[in-house]
Amino acid sequence: MGRLTRRTVIAALAIATGCYSTGEGPDPVPHAIYFPVGLAVSPGGGALYVANSDFDLQFNSGTVEAYDLARLRKILEPLWSTGDATVRACAAAGLGVNATPVLQPGVCGPLDLRSPPDAASNPEPIVKASARIGAFATDLLYVCHPSEDPTRRGSCSQSGTADPRGSRLFVPVRGDASLTFFEVDDDRPVTPPEPGVVRPSGAQTFRLDCGQAANNGRCADGHRAGVDAHDNTRGLTLPAEPFAIAVSERTDSILVTHQGSGSVSLFTGLGGASVLDAKPALQYVLGGLPGFTTGVAPLPIPGSVARLGLAATNYQPGFVITYRGIPGIPQVEILRVFDDSFAAPSRPFLSRAAAFPLQSTPSGTDSRGIAIDSQPRAACEADCEGRSDENTCVAACSQVALPAYIANRSPASLLVGEVRSPDPNGASDDITIYETVPLAQGPSRVVVGNIRDRRGVARKRVFVLAFDARIIFVYDPVEHRVDGQIRTGRGPYSLVMDPIEPIAYVGHFTDSYIGLVDLDESHGDTFESLVATIGVPNPPQESK
Repeated sequence: MGRLTRRTVIAALAIATGCYSTGEGPDPVPHAIYFPVGLAVSPGGGALYVANSDFDLQFNSGTVEAYDLARLRKILEPLWSTGDATVRACAAAGLGVNATPVLQPGVCGPLDLRSPPDAASNPEPIVKASARIGAFATDLLYVCHPSEDPTRRGSCSQSGTADPRGSRLFVPVRGDASLTFFEVDDDRPVTPPEPGVVRPSGAQTFRLDCGQAANNGRCADGHRAGVDAHDNTRGLTLPAEPFAIAVSERTDSILVTHQGSGSVSLFTGLGGASVLDAKPALQYVLGGLPGFTTGVAPLPIPGSVARLGLAATNYQPGFVITYRGIPGIPQVEILRVFDDSFAAPSRPFLSRAAAFPLQSTPSGTDSRGIAIDSQPRAACEADCEGRSDENTCVAACSQVALPAYIANRSPASLLVGEVRSPDPNGASDDITIYETVPLAQGPSRVVVGNIRDRRGVARKRVFVLAFDARIIFVYDPVEHRVDGQIRTGRGPYSLVMDPIEPIAYVGHFTDSYIGLVDLDESHGDTFESLVATIGVPNPPQESK
């Protein structure tokens, strides 16, 4: 992570021991990125959310902020829309020339969030909302209400419409061992109005509500799940070191891993409801796992199960988790969620369903981020719509293999495999890893997204962030090869795709800024490179 101060080393040791002091020091600097660990965008493309971790404990809290993404996109358009990231384009965007291109790649100087180049014509701040959270946040997840149509996959489908209840952000926080959540806007388009029915506009108001207005800017206890043992029937509190987070396809459960222990935590909505309808309840902590848990991803529910319903098919939703520090044969594992609906009261729990060895990396000891691509099965199911044998066709789609990708740190590689569901109505997924793609040091996260090719067609790519090597590797899942490398600044930690344009945003942990990546292949000079810096980089103290 570069050269850090003694204070940062102390903070790192505090993380390792589970000992924190988050109430001392000054308030965080407003409208500033500080050790960002999570990025998320609203599905309509109006807001960019950033989780700042306060990693070196310089302030008394971390923050979550909401940025006006449409405005950022417009200011930086001369850089990403033309492929002309030159000094001339910098001037057109109102930016200076980059004086430190080795540390922060790109031609232009940074966009100062507190003094943007369009401030004279638009005095409104780019940072539209902010709230204080505990120190050491680790991730950020945006979750929409799922469609009532069981044929639509994913809670934030671009083909879906805005839900009047809005959406939520979820942030695992180490400093207070909580799952902190925020009420935010769902800015997708709305359906056509119906007579007598008032529908929301789907507008982006930059709502970011965790009860901070009545709590001195800090998220209130009502938005911090897992901290009060009285919130559940088992008397549980969230264990130390919450790390990665994933939500089930129907948004009725959340799984949190713990990188300092062999355990995972299950949150559910009350009475089987969505985790978006009320404060999520910590229902179960599964311990005794064979290694420190790191990555997590939900298993897509077979289409026939989605149509018939989980209760009718007795289907148990599942998650896949990865490990580090596991002795013996490295593996990934499937955990199943049981709703315990026949008990009074019901007490949901987790069960270890199956473990699958990472055959292609017999010496691997440190697996991190994992992603499962549900699109091939969704496309198969979409082709079944309207057929006379639609139900039979949809059931057969469960046989379609879903690509799976794991970022592996030891050895440094991308693991490529697949998930299959032999029983269209059963919880019987199999995972096979069949390929290892060598990478540079420090792979940590994997994101499935798209580039735009020279003909303007979206092409799927897998993006693997290598924190130590300062590279984002771009893997072509059709050609089975790495076809690009994006040189980043120090400590690329998180990546999110823009839902509207062929660009992406990279959170740089070490120097505290966000990089904008051009993903339009027709831009020969700037394709798969950082073309803009959002926020003034802030190096660790000792390296200034």
